[in-house]
Amino acid sequence: MISLDGPREAFLDRLRTGRRLSPHTLDAYSRDLADYAAFARLHGLEDWSRASATLVDGYLASLLKRGLAGSTVARRRSALRGFHAFLASEGLKADDPFARMPAARRERRLPHALPVEDIERLLAQPSGDRPLALRDRAMFELAYASGLRVSEVCGVERRGLDLAGRTVSVSGKGRRERVVPFGRAAERAVLEYLARARPVLCARTRHDLLFVNARGGRLSRLGFWKILRGHARAAGLASRAHPTPFAIRSRRTCSRGARTCAWSRSFWDTCRSRRPRSTRISTGATCGRSIAPSTLGPNWKREWRRLSPEHNPRRTE
Repeated sequence: MISLDGPREAFLDRLRTGRRLSPHTLDAYSRDLADYAAFARLHGLEDWSRASATLVDGYLASLLKRGLAGSTVARRRSALRGFHAFLASEGLKADDPFARMPAARRERRLPHALPVEDIERLLAQPSGDRPLALRDRAMFELAYASGLRVSEVCGVERRGLDLAGRTVSVSGKGRRERVVPFGRAAERAVLEYLARARPVLCARTRHDLLFVNARGGRLSRLGFWKILRGHARAAGLASRAHPTPFAIRSRRTCSRGARTCAWSRSFWDTCRSRRPRSTRISTGATCGRSIAPSTLGPNWKREWRRLSPEHNPRRTE
């Protein structure tokens, strides 16, 4: 077992230190390689130097027989390709079985976005004055208004929140920090949550995270997913719309089509010749693009709002 687990852990350390992948990506790679190692042991493999293209083909075929989604199979194939390239570069294997394999074609899908009416019903679902209802309302409003990733919403800290300027500082992929604006509806919901709900939820804990779970601890991505699904079922959306955290983001960032792209192009014309820096400002409605704060000067908020009138009705509430 040592001969199989040692190189696997070394590869994960390389990804952690060399490529600076996020913890979620590393967890996914670790699970994928652990499943591959279990398959190899089941077929009598004791050392990675004996791994052949036949073993790889057999493993990929077993994934299809298990009914895994095409995106999952593609991700595991990518993990295996990188792992075997690592083994060959470290001299732990004479050849790379993926060197002669064609690259897999990933299935490309359009992002699913909920209609505006369904989004309004979902945002209005966390009703009442209970602490958890106030927290859910603030989370959904902030996620919808800013276009943040779920991991970013769960990791927002109070010190990164500027309610006066209606911006939030988050650390995203590659540990890059960016500043994201949000609207008045999200501001009101977050203010109410901070005043009436968070002190109750965090009565026995001390940390700077903005959103917490029912016990006052860190809210996980899975916890956000369960909360969203519960409110979607209560609003009558789960059976026909399959709302996901990404559906909220894509409704905010991509669903207005040409209208979004038109004002985005106008906004980006003002900073096209500048080079982005490590700390960035994300517009939230420009399909994930971000720019340096120095690009637009001190009046970047005014310029952003001028170029996006009525883009999001909740922004002007």
